[in-house]
Amino acid sequence: MTFRNEPELLAQMQLDAYNAKDIDAFCACYAFPISIYNFPDPTPQIFTKEAFYERYAGFFIKESKVYCKILERTSVGKFAFDREYLTGFLDNSVKECIAIYEVEDKLIRNIWFVK
Repeated sequence: MTFRNEPELLAQMQLDAYNAKDIDAFCACYAFPISIYNFPDPTPQIFTKEAFYERYAGFFIKESKVYCKILERTSVGKFAFDREYLTGFLDNSVKECIAIYEVEDKLIRNIWFVK
């Protein structure tokens, strides 16, 4: 896969770590504190590195079979836009969302999820 820019590369790196359930590699893609927005709510959830690590480490243990596939990816400037398709949840649900990753100083600084 060829990446056009840094945001696409970071989006892929964090996706690979997410699917591998590699919490250290996953966290290494992010700047802290990290702000996560659930569109259309304008108020972010802000996580320190420790809180982000705990949240996703617990998720990776609980939902160990979750897999995220990218249906589409594009980028503009410092943003990568992923259309994600997630399977493998304990409740057998399937989820689809748009994830927007904003990159600053070679790390993901903000994420927006449109569900």
